[in-house]
Amino acid sequence: MKYYIEITLIKNTELTVNQLWTRLYTQVHLAFVEHKDSQGHTPFGVAFPQYRYHQEKKLGSLGGKLRIFAVTESLLIDLNLTKWLAGLEDMIHYTGIKPVPQVTTFATYQRKQYKTSAERLANHRLKHHNDMTFEQAVIYYTPRLKISDLPYIQLKSLTNQQMFKLFIKKSEVREAVAGNFSSYGLSAAVSVPDF
Repeated sequence: MKYYIEITLIKNTELTVNQLWTRLYTQVHLAFVEHKDSQGHTPFGVAFPQYRYHQEKKLGSLGGKLRIFAVTESLLIDLNLTKWLAGLEDMIHYTGIKPVPQVTTFATYQRKQYKTSAERLANHRLKHHNDMTFEQAVIYYTPRLKISDLPYIQLKSLTNQQMFKLFIKKSEVREAVAGNFSSYGLSAAVSVPDF
């Protein structure tokens, strides 16, 4: 990753930081989707430079900044963020394309999925097994749910219009690892510069 654009959330009296993240990341995701390949991958990785997670206290935050990385300047030009971020000008500030400084630290940002909805699990069970009622399935799954304290962004699925939490886990890695990212700009294996 050699180039990046940095986006900063602007504090707003009408919207919470979480609501700002939802609006921003929905548009970033749509921009990435427009550039995905046949396997659903994109050349754009993201970083949250103010990401914090305290394991013992079970507290996490994404902060108020997002960086979008690409290998070439032309990829970021083709991303055309001006188009995708139109209408958010009073909520965010973003820089032009900048070269990544010399760094020796790298990180991965990956999506972590958890079973957080007993109703969704119950519906899934009813589609594939006919061994209990919906109510019985909800009761069965409720104690098995996993609640995460990782930072997340609340999004709406483009396919089924359901709201979901995009949990994000940061891991520090020793070296740069090249490759492609998901349509959310995340990867468990491919790294981005950490500065």
